[in-house]
Amino acid sequence: MRRGLQPQAPIHLRGNVLLAARAAWIVLAVFGTVVDLTSLPVYYHHALSLHGDHCCVVRHPAEWRAGLHQLHLTPVIYAGFLVGSQIVMSLVMLLIGLVIFLRKSDEWIGLFISIELVSFGMVAANTEPAGYPAWLLAAADAYNNAAFLSFSIIPLVFPNGRFVPRWSKWLVAFAMLAALGSSLAAGTPLDSSRWPEAVNVLLAVLVVGTILLSPIYRYVRVSNRVEREQTKWVMFALVVAITAFILVGAVIPGIPGITAHPLQAVLVDLATQAALGLAFALVPLAFAVAILRYKLWDIDLLINRTLVYGSLTLSLVALYIGGVILLQSLFSAVSGQSSDLAIAIATLGIAALFNPWRHRLQAFIDRRFYRRKYDAARTLAAFNARLRDEVNMDQLSDSLLAVAHDTMQPASVALWLREAEGQGS
Repeated sequence: MRRGLQPQAPIHLRGNVLLAARAAWIVLAVFGTVVDLTSLPVYYHHALSLHGDHCCVVRHPAEWRAGLHQLHLTPVIYAGFLVGSQIVMSLVMLLIGLVIFLRKSDEWIGLFISIELVSFGMVAANTEPAGYPAWLLAAADAYNNAAFLSFSIIPLVFPNGRFVPRWSKWLVAFAMLAALGSSLAAGTPLDSSRWPEAVNVLLAVLVVGTILLSPIYRYVRVSNRVEREQTKWVMFALVVAITAFILVGAVIPGIPGITAHPLQAVLVDLATQAALGLAFALVPLAFAVAILRYKLWDIDLLINRTLVYGSLTLSLVALYIGGVILLQSLFSAVSGQSSDLAIAIATLGIAALFNPWRHRLQAFIDRRFYRRKYDAARTLAAFNARLRDEVNMDQLSDSLLAVAHDTMQPASVALWLREAEGQGS
């Protein structure tokens, strides 16, 4: 019998250990909230100054102002958009983390995931609060670093809180001691920066390889049906977020000419930041669904819709930006200056393309990734067409049995017909 068929119960906390863990959760959540709130003014003034390092686009402040002016936006509106995005993300993380804490804080994995979500939401702005004493700044840095480092443990313990493989907990403990030794015991043999380079490289390969391969091993060899669905939810959201991060950070900036002019730079910046925020918002939602097990079996439908609307959004945004750039170039060539009419025409064109392009993408994705569903839909449509013209009961019965076999592929299929009243048996 294959391993993993018997479910493993999550690790529960009880008594004083549970009380201490909940108290620590509250302290960490409150501290992170205070740090985040005091960081927002710093982040707002940084955004208001229009420094050239927003998201994936790098431009001089004067170019930012020029691009915003062409879109009839002010630096205040732009800075408000950036800060508002951070606030929304922090609130989403905080609320979902709080819900998981209230519902599942007696389980170690629920407590751990909830504080991770809260911590990530609180360090979203990623700036240092002004006016803090040195010791408090050090505590805020430690809080941020701990949030990022502990997030890497999730693939090793999710969804039931047990390390898989079991020896991975000792590898994680050793890696954490090495990281702490560099900061707390600098210059001593515990300082990993003084170790031979080959040792550090080997340790990094072991840690990263274990984190990446552990979910696959758990899914195939250890997890039961429910745990596999939980893993599918979380892995799906993480893949979407990581893909969006790579697109925004590496692929989009490498497209020649995409941010050549100030207007294009602002459009790309706003679009990519909005897309990145939506992608990362899926992560806490996926954890909430997986841990609370709410509508756990709808993941395949969600993946289908994400493929459709994700590709729809990316393609339409690319067409919109390309259309604006092309039309602005045409207006500049004809009249010698840009025109707001280019934005209006591009917007109307995208609105007209939305539904036809969505239907085409849905058909393509069903045909390419959901072939069984696509073939079943075509079989049922063909049967419905024959049903209107078929009068022979034997042929109709044979067709119905064939459709049931082709669409659902049961081990066996049979048909019982109820006799009309008044007829003999």
